[in-house]
Amino acid sequence: MTRPNQAEQDPVRRKILAAMDRLLDGTPLRSTGRMSVSQLAVEAGLERWHLTHQNVDLKELFQARVKAADSTPAVFAREPSELEEPKKTQAQQLVHCTELEERLALRIGDQCSGAGEGGRRHWSARPEPGGPAPQTAGIPSRSAMTW
Repeated sequence: MTRPNQAEQDPVRRKILAAMDRLLDGTPLRSTGRMSVSQLAVEAGLERWHLTHQNVDLKELFQARVKAADSTPAVFAREPSELEEPKKTQAQQLVHCTELEERLALRIGDQCSGAGEGGRRHWSARPEPGGPAPQTAGIPSRSAMTW
């Protein structure tokens, strides 16, 4: 009776091998899909030292397979046309937001103009120089307090 090799018994090695296959197939679950030892560790859900100190043979196997494949993973191999649609949508949303901001500025301007001295009302947290200090509703000013 033959025993399965260590790679099939050790759960850490199994995780690394499964993560290696996912990265090389271009279907990462946890990582960015970049072909690096660090991203292989992230994809496997392990700390990097498992590859750099404990399972160096798997690290070297991964690097050799990446070099042999010498191709861009599917995650990064998108056609430029695939990126045009999101850019177009973003541009439309930017135009829409700009229009909303302009409409809001007009409404605020309409509400602020009209009543008040000089036909103008300011929406400002700062008091006008020489004017009375602003009071918060229900809280008397410091000068009105008696000690």
